[in-house]
Amino acid sequence: MEDIKDAEVLCDKGSDLFRNGRYEEALNAYVEALRLKPDFSDAWNNKGLALYALSRFEEALTSYEKALELNSNYPEALNNKGITLFALNRFEEALSSYEKALELNQYDASTWYNKGNVLNILKRYDEAIKAFEKAIELNPDFFEAWNNKCIAFFNKGDYEMALKSFKVVLNMRPEEANLWYSKASTLYYLKRFEEAIASFEKAIDLSPSYGVGYYYISEIYAMGDNKVKALEYLKKAVEFNSECKGIAKTDEYFKKFWNDEEFKRIVG
Repeated sequence: MEDIKDAEVLCDKGSDLFRNGRYEEALNAYVEALRLKPDFSDAWNNKGLALYALSRFEEALTSYEKALELNSNYPEALNNKGITLFALNRFEEALSSYEKALELNQYDASTWYNKGNVLNILKRYDEAIKAFEKAIELNPDFFEAWNNKCIAFFNKGDYEMALKSFKVVLNMRPEEANLWYSKASTLYYLKRFEEAIASFEKAIDLSPSYGVGYYYISEIYAMGDNKVKALEYLKKAVEFNSECKGIAKTDEYFKKFWNDEEFKRIVG
């Protein structure tokens, strides 16, 4: 009886250490708890979490499987197993694990979200969108689910719906450069070029790391036969990433400028 209590104390200690990012120490606590109580399914699950955090995915998977061997009705362990299988690129198995978890608990938003992610990877976009919508229904403030729903629409080629969804996520987090860049890319595909330029520039203003947007702006101006603006932004793109030189030399949008002296100076 004392060993059981000690194991529970060690498991709680491990969880505190895990929450503070002390994964090796957490792992040691779970290992010690399991030495005292080998059939402690929660400790096996938590050991898996610590191993996953340490990128020891195969060992994490073994821990989750042990937890499920002890308790087959354990949706958290099934969800965690799915996350680990996803990390190992075993996508069909990950999907199966999420679906089993949802059979036990259909009200867990994170599992629906994870299911959506793997369906997106598998290019089953309509199913992915439904999974993200279910996650959002359960947790309306689930930003990541909203964002990945946008990505699923984009990957599907439904740019109008992607744009509508990006407007929602931008209302949630208006200072995130990657969202403005994604919105700009969507507008670009919709050929709404003036809006695309504004969104690319907003992304760059928020984070210079999105300077690749300069290249797309230069393309837009090249399409509109605005040589001055096209070359102005191409120069910025090249300054951001010299690889843009080679890309521009074969980009049909710039073909009309290939013999232009200023273009030649920019691309070397």
